[in-house]
Amino acid sequence: MSATEDRLTLGLAATTAMLMIAHQVAAKTARDSLFLTHFDVTWLPPLTIAAAVASGAAVLLMAGLLSRLGPARIIPIMYGASGVLFAFEWLVMLWAPAAMTIVLFLHMILLAPAVVTEDLLLAGAGVLSALILILILILILILNRGYVAQLASNLRSGAQRSADIKATDATTLHTIAVTRTAIDRDALLQEIKELRPSADGAALPQPTSQPQPPVPVASDPIVQATIDLRSGDPQRITAVLSNSVLSPILLPHLIPLLADQATMRGALRVITPMASQASGQLVDSLLDRRRHPLIRRRLPILLGRTDNAIAVQGLCECLVDDDQDVARRCAQALHRIRRNYPHLRAPDGTVQDALRQTLLGMAPQGSEEERTTKRRHIFDLLGVIYHPDVLDLCFDALEGSDPGSRGTALEYLDNLLPDERCCFGSVCTIHFTPFGGV
Repeated sequence: MSATEDRLTLGLAATTAMLMIAHQVAAKTARDSLFLTHFDVTWLPPLTIAAAVASGAAVLLMAGLLSRLGPARIIPIMYGASGVLFAFEWLVMLWAPAAMTIVLFLHMILLAPAVVTEDLLLAGAGVLSALILILILILILILNRGYVAQLASNLRSGAQRSADIKATDATTLHTIAVTRTAIDRDALLQEIKELRPSADGAALPQPTSQPQPPVPVASDPIVQATIDLRSGDPQRITAVLSNSVLSPILLPHLIPLLADQATMRGALRVITPMASQASGQLVDSLLDRRRHPLIRRRLPILLGRTDNAIAVQGLCECLVDDDQDVARRCAQALHRIRRNYPHLRAPDGTVQDALRQTLLGMAPQGSEEERTTKRRHIFDLLGVIYHPDVLDLCFDALEGSDPGSRGTALEYLDNLLPDERCCFGSVCTIHFTPFGGV
């Protein structure tokens, strides 16, 4: 055989191997999508482990057959068997989708790797083979990115809005109420505290109106505003907060007002315009563990509306705070900044460490509202690293009851999170399987 024929044979073998690997990637995509649509995610780990053991045995068996009978006799049989199986699965899928999904799953794990292994052996060695393998890797990366982008597009096009959902079951109604309704827990707890009777059973005494002494007026308006903000008199504080614009000099006296439900909303309103300019002071207060817990829980609301790296750094410092409410609200703020200002990126390593600690500390105990809050926290952290809008859609799909949307969301996460897949899979097993039968 001449050198030209050798190169032609090698090129055909390498091209066949490349096409078979591309076919393997596409088939794997279809396999995973079908599996996650028709079966619960808890079936995936044991089935994958069993199939992996069988796949190893199949490869060893194929190597022995190739050495004894030669590729000229074995490869046509393998290709024919694989093609017949694909045709059978395609024809029967309409009548028995669940059964054919299992058949396809086993087919892709047992038979397809052996076929690709044969092609790679035929492709041989040398510079041409190395170049072909590089092209194969590039093709796989392109296909994977395109597939992930298509999954994200599917999630966007199939996103359910609360105004359009016709929920009839209690689970869906509860999920929508919890995930789409903003509940001010701090206000609720303070109201309960105010309405709770005293230790001896008597109602708490109501404040009586007493004549107030005349308030001295300072010549400097900043000094007068400072005196009023620190007076403890709700009327004087409200009068200052009613001004549309306040000087940033007053910020140290405005921050303590975040701890009082009566002045919190007014304080948030006047601090918001100066939040970006005063991010350093807000971050210092957030990191100060001596501050009132309510202040530290409400500061991320302001920092999440800023557009600078100082706020991002400060919020990252509190992602693993001892106060879980502070940690969750910092993740929400970073999630919001990532959506509004994509150029402001939190360090992936810091967020991944917080994500791993959160996942390892997760447990199925607690009320449904608490478990939903923890699940939301995971997706807020993921949104800081990846695409926040798509992660929000994934969360809505996983919390919903539509099998198709949930399957698409799981497949998207499976391709997006290669490093956290095992840990995330365990969280899905514990927390997402009760929602919507599949």
